Amino acid sequence: MNTTDFIKIDYEKHPAYEFNAKPYEVDLQKIAAFDRGYRQLTSGEKVGGSEFKSRCGLLATQRREIFDEMRSHAADEFERLFLEELETATTVLLDEDLDFYQGNGIPVSTQVPESEKLKALKSSRCFWGQLSDETTSKILATGAEAIGVLRSRAAQKKHTREDLSFNAGKVVATIAALLNREFAAAGILDAVSQYMGRKYKVGGLALEISVPGATWWRNTLEGIEQPKTMYAHLDESIRHPKSIVYLSNVTAQNGPTSCNPGVYERLDLNALQDLIGRIINKVGIAENSPLKDYYGRAYHQTMSSERFRRHFMKLPPQLRFNSHFGWDVIAGSDAEKSIADKEKTMLGGPGTFIVFDGGRLLHRGGLLMEGERIVLQVIFIPVPTVIQNILSLPGRVIAKLMRMLK
Repeated sequence: MNTTDFIKIDYEKHPAYEFNAKPYEVDLQKIAAFDRGYRQLTSGEKVGGSEFKSRCGLLATQRREIFDEMRSHAADEFERLFLEELETATTVLLDEDLDFYQGNGIPVSTQVPESEKLKALKSSRCFWGQLSDETTSKILATGAEAIGVLRSRAAQKKHTREDLSFNAGKVVATIAALLNREFAAAGILDAVSQYMGRKYKVGGLALEISVPGATWWRNTLEGIEQPKTMYAHLDESIRHPKSIVYLSNVTAQNGPTSCNPGVYERLDLNALQDLIGRIINKVGIAENSPLKDYYGRAYHQTMSSERFRRHFMKLPPQLRFNSHFGWDVIAGSDAEKSIADKEKTMLGGPGTFIVFDGGRLLHRGGLLMEGERIVLQVIFIPVPTVIQNILSLPGRVIAKLMRMLK
């Protein structure tokens, strides 16, 4: 790809990020070395146990040296806490990535001919479809009472995303079973499994309603023109593809799901920068974090705190990234135009759906102006192996199995 095709989020030119503070100095060769090591381990090539452990150890050393170098330039205790929490979260996400790429789960054959759905996932990270009328009707009937509860909450002005969704219980389990049956028959589970390299199924979902009073998606920064990319984001996990299924008629005015194929690739992120961006919103979130009150961030928006933005801008440009960067784009900029030009919007009635790789496909939804929007947020998970199923059993059951084997 020509470098002129890259999309740059110009934090240095954004009026909310102009602090004139010098970023931490880091040896760029160390960042490049980490990038090479990560990409080797995530290339799909299987590495033996001892070699894998050795390479993981090297990556850990490189990561630690980079963060130590930044910590040596920290101006105060709050900056040091910021870097410590950021490194801890990055480490957890790195371990999860490497565990995934080295093949936990039930492998699938690579000799099966590619379906059109698989080709679309590989080329655009997504495809669209329509549930059968029968399955759509069963889902609506199953969720009718829960939808009534959500509407009642909305009428009471309870507008957080947690208030307006259900993600557990019998209703959710029944709908997941209906989707697994439909997606299996339509070849969708096969396409997702081929794309991910192991067997996948619908593992969880949330039944969610959006209403005009829920304005969590609007930019909280005062005096900043709202960009056309608000709430456009990438998901934290690369292990869990997603699907959005409409349960109501969705038009351009009531929060349609949209995506921007090709934008992620044009960001040209190095591996550590990508990892940092995917988890940076976890810094200062935990109830016991000494940074929680210090930042005092608004609901759902990492960059709503000026103190957090100051810490973010102390990161070297080569490590500076926020996966929810739709709010950070400057209105009228080349980046806004490049991203907006790539946007594809899903309109349709109940049963309309998209399947996509949320960790690598910029997307958004629920930016509602009028009416209501009812959807299923669906997560695909790897089908566990027999060993994983056994290890998930209660300890007393595992002990009994061991006695039986003896």
